[in-house]
Amino acid sequence: MFDLKHPHDSFFKHLMSNPQNVRDFIKAFLPAKIVRNLDLENLKIIDTEKIDKRYKRYYLDIS
Repeated sequence: MFDLKHPHDSFFKHLMSNPQNVRDFIKAFLPAKIVRNLDLENLKIIDTEKIDKRYKRYYLDIS
């Protein structure tokens, strides 16, 4: 679902929630020297956005 208050952010998150889209993005925009060192077939999408009991949205750090 798209957040009408932040349509660009919502669109990007939706687009990048698909592993194949992420692979294609990486291959298109990162230097080949970096891409060669990545295991693109084993990408794992991690949801970093959570909503608490009071419906407050927060984001987890990525480590």
